[in-house]
Amino acid sequence: MGYTVSYKSSSCPKVDAINDIKQWLGQSKWDELYPYMAALPNQNVFALAASFAGVKGFPVIAWYELIHGEGSWKDEDENPFI
Repeated sequence: MGYTVSYKSSSCPKVDAINDIKQWLGQSKWDELYPYMAALPNQNVFALAASFAGVKGFPVIAWYELIHGEGSWKDEDENPFI
């Protein structure tokens, strides 16, 4: 079972998304998964791995950019490997 969260009214949507992921996974699972997620440089593989943890949509982008830097997530039109 999952749920959907809108970040449109958030003043810091990426921070809120990361906090939601941590709450969803729990701190121990976050700590366990973080090094594995950080080792995934390809955003498509990263998104797939995140989906196995129940994380989809905007929070995936926020998580990826937390690890790889602001603006590192590229839209499909900009990424020739998708």
